[in-house]
Amino acid sequence: MANIRLLIVDPDVNYRSDLKKQLVRGGIDVVGEADYGADAATLIETLKPDAVAVAWQEPTVRAEQTLESASQSIPAAPLIVYSEIEDLASARRAVHAGAHDYLTKPVNARDFTDSLNNVFSRIERQRLAETGGKPVANGIVIALFGAKGGIGKTTLATNLAVALAQLRQESVVLLDIDTRFGDVALVLNLQPETHITEAVNNIDEIDRTNIKSYLTHHDSGIYVLAAPSRPAEWRQVEPRHVERLIKLLQETHDFVVLDTPGFFTELVGTALDMSDLVLLVTTLDVSSIKDSAMAVDMLSQADFPMDRVKLVINHPSDVHRVDIKQVTDVTGLEVFWSIPYDKNIVKGGQVGMPMVLTKPNTRGARSMIDLALSISGGRRERKLFGRPGPIVLPKREEALVPATEGAEE
Repeated sequence: MANIRLLIVDPDVNYRSDLKKQLVRGGIDVVGEADYGADAATLIETLKPDAVAVAWQEPTVRAEQTLESASQSIPAAPLIVYSEIEDLASARRAVHAGAHDYLTKPVNARDFTDSLNNVFSRIERQRLAETGGKPVANGIVIALFGAKGGIGKTTLATNLAVALAQLRQESVVLLDIDTRFGDVALVLNLQPETHITEAVNNIDEIDRTNIKSYLTHHDSGIYVLAAPSRPAEWRQVEPRHVERLIKLLQETHDFVVLDTPGFFTELVGTALDMSDLVLLVTTLDVSSIKDSAMAVDMLSQADFPMDRVKLVINHPSDVHRVDIKQVTDVTGLEVFWSIPYDKNIVKGGQVGMPMVLTKPNTRGARSMIDLALSISGGRRERKLFGRPGPIVLPKREEALVPATEGAEE
């Protein structure tokens, strides 16, 4: 990032000065600092920076005007917003104003470096498409991760994938890399002719034009790259294979959902690194919470960007052994989503069709549908007496992942 010339726009002189020091130490060339409005517009016009970091604070009108002006003056430059405001609506307003990414405080050099790399990659793909190069889709990768088995992760993964496909009417693929159980095909009542091992055996020949031949279509509309039928076959699957497959699936689908095992491996590490959003699933069982806390600690020590990790509580029974507040205290993560107990969830897996389709008005299904809405940038309007109202979906480009705010049932 030493060759990237960055301008910081922030009315807080002290914060932007401290941020500049961090970024310079991280190898980013900060060419100037400015306030909102005319000050920022003048420096942008004079310096022509490669990228601009803009503080987002209430009232947001001045930040919005600055972003709109910057996007007109330097349309090819990444505009990165950082803010203490964590609600999804605010982040979407920033995107409407021209922001390419939205970071929540505290931010550091690594956050900006990762963000700039991602945005520059998206801009380059768009440039290639506009100049005759092959357009490459920017699919969103969502990993379902849990520190132990038996917590309903696969059920959540299948329902989430189907909900995304039904709500957005976009292509969704579910990649089963659960090396212990690999039950996605079983839960969906599929009998795949090809599995991930066939794809691995032909990894050098696979590209965007033929990756779909290794996928199995489900009646719900999603595609599945199934786990091998024999667990021993996982021995031939390497992290580089998983990386290659995720990249290809990301280029050919709008959403890529990953179902991972209940323990950490190199394959899991690769999958998490490539994910835009990691849903860390736990139950209110003491051992599950303890294992989740250990997983959070392990990710933190590995310098994993924790803003991508969202804690999801699944209630497999109506018996609560631990209070939800204790989960936050132990894991250090706020609860992003809570799936209520619903006996219909298990039955959905037994008929091979996720309950978001078979029983969409039950408590569990509504919660998982609303989770998909939150991730993809939509919302559900409310009617009187708390009944669920119609679903409102934004345009595809308004979807924001990672989502910045969740909800509990």
